[in-house]
Amino acid sequence: DGDPSGADPLHSCAVLAGMGVRVYTVPVVPEISRANNCSLAFMSAVAHLTGGRMVPLDSDRAPLLANITTASCVEAMSAKRTEQAVKRELIGGGAAEANRREEEQGDGGVVSRITAVLKAEGEIVRSLVVDAGGPGGGDASLVLPTLSDSGSLEPAIPTASPPAGTPPPIEPTDSVAEFNVLLKSPTLYEAAPALNDIAVAKMVQRKREARNLAREKAKRKEGREKETMEALQEEARMKEAAVEAEEEADEAEAEAAVHVRKAKLMEMRAKREMEDAIEKATAVAVAAAEKAQLRADAADCAARSEAAEA
Repeated sequence: DGDPSGADPLHSCAVLAGMGVRVYTVPVVPEISRANNCSLAFMSAVAHLTGGRMVPLDSDRAPLLANITTASCVEAMSAKRTEQAVKRELIGGGAAEANRREEEQGDGGVVSRITAVLKAEGEIVRSLVVDAGGPGGGDASLVLPTLSDSGSLEPAIPTASPPAGTPPPIEPTDSVAEFNVLLKSPTLYEAAPALNDIAVAKMVQRKREARNLAREKAKRKEGREKETMEALQEEARMKEAAVEAEEEADEAEAEAAVHVRKAKLMEMRAKREMEDAIEKATAVAVAAAEKAQLRADAADCAARSEAAEA
């Protein structure tokens, strides 16, 4: 809702940066992102504009807040001393001629010379280390900073540290656009229209993504229903084919039974015909034998009669 007195926070950041005040913001994630998508970008911009650092803090790392505060103060004092040493080397005696020669080599020559001088003087730059989440990126996370015996601020878990004054990746929401707008705007009032446009664009994009997701889900559902329908149709076809095959088998079995019955009838008919033929042949043979016997008997009688007459 803004400052009750009407002070603009981005303008206040510029004033604080001019006074050499570094602001370290400690947002509680992910709760801060649930309230406002611009909150995390705003916290990061405030820290960046003043040369401080945004240190995201979750419930697991809440006990580290005291260490973070101490380490932030140490980093700010170290940065102030380093800044003074760098200015001394840039504008001190004999530096103008060295700078002129090194301008031909680019910024790398100046940086190399100042770095060598600071190392020779034993200057130590202390920095609060923010874990970038390990290989492959991830949520910005905090490691426990401790002051070593050598006087340098080192993490309890060795990790890669971003340059001093550079905020860690803005997570868990994608607020890079809002962050850039806040950095380029002198006041929050001037940034509001662009932030509103970004919010509207993101809302439109989310709606478009939601519609696309709904369409994709509908397509997948339709595809699953189509596959289910095709599977049911294929099952019905298989059942129909099985019924047809069973009917054909029944028809074949019935036809075979008919053929068997016909064969049996033909066999019975042939048997009866054979028996009839045998019976007829037997009757003919018996009749012929009886006729032959009668002839023989008649011939015998005739012979006997002739013999008696003689």
